[in-house]
Amino acid sequence: MTISKPTLPPKKGYVEVEVNGRRTYRNVETGEFIENEGAHVPVPEQDSTVWDELDAAYQEGVNSAYDS
Repeated sequence: MTISKPTLPPKKGYVEVEVNGRRTYRNVETGEFIENEGAHVPVPEQDSTVWDELDAAYQEGVNSAYDS
């Protein structure tokens, strides 16, 4: 179905489509619906250094409260 009056905000690389009365985005290159693309997007490995530093700072703050 052709959308003559878009209701969703524009999104680069996607077109607005209506499926079963619901508006969504379709990727213009792959044809996939945006809600189905999440399963195909690789999750980058996270660097745990930041989390380790935050944990150490938190523990230091907690421990200093008990040392007083």
